[in-house]
Amino acid sequence: MPRAEAARLQGFKTAFAFPVILDNEVLAVFEFFSTGRHLTDRTSVDAFHKLGKFLGDVFVRKRTQTELQTSEERWRSLLDSPIFGVKLLDENQRFISSNQAYRTMTGYSNEELRQLTPLDISVPGEREFNEALYKELQKGKRQHFEIIKRLRCKNGKLIWINLYVFAVSDRTSGASITIEDSGTGIAPENIDRIFNTFFTTKPHGMGMGLAICRSIVESYDGRLTASPGHRHGAVFQVVLPAGRSGGE
Repeated sequence: MPRAEAARLQGFKTAFAFPVILDNEVLAVFEFFSTGRHLTDRTSVDAFHKLGKFLGDVFVRKRTQTELQTSEERWRSLLDSPIFGVKLLDENQRFISSNQAYRTMTGYSNEELRQLTPLDISVPGEREFNEALYKELQKGKRQHFEIIKRLRCKNGKLIWINLYVFAVSDRTSGASITIEDSGTGIAPENIDRIFNTFFTTKPHGMGMGLAICRSIVESYDGRLTASPGHRHGAVFQVVLPAGRSGGE
């Protein structure tokens, strides 16, 4: 059955579609139908054209995130390995966590290790060399190093290990942007709905603006929230994590 005839039978009077584009390739087409009659203007069409390109970029970014998740799962499997001793350190070289293999190897519990640094269980002569390498990591002069060294276990026994150390970037900090207006504010019953697609309190609104804003922020692993203003108006807050490259 032709699409126009099928739409008529369903009672649709308005249809709108826009493509999702990546490098001039159409990845998908979003279609919207309504039983009411709506007119579109050039500004709305241009906005949806840009949205289609943006969604194409999001598709690539999500695919990259899936690949990153796979990498993290492989890293987790290494942490759970019964063969390799693995430890995580903070910026002050103190233990954050270690796997069971490392704790068995050294005889220390996680709680005991958190009170120490790797230098505390190193032997004199090697300790100073280790400290110099760790300082180069902190200053960004190197991203990793590998040495063969000895560790002093909890029972005093010395063991030989092949030590691999890698620097991991800190992505926990970020940026926060707060915007407060002096308008009429947001009704309490609408505070959880204003980001919903097609929700609007304006007579001729499309209900797409805030939904698109939130999707853009979330594509960068951020958060967009709204709350009532101190006296009137509304407060919108954008929180973005650090660690994105400048080109994204």
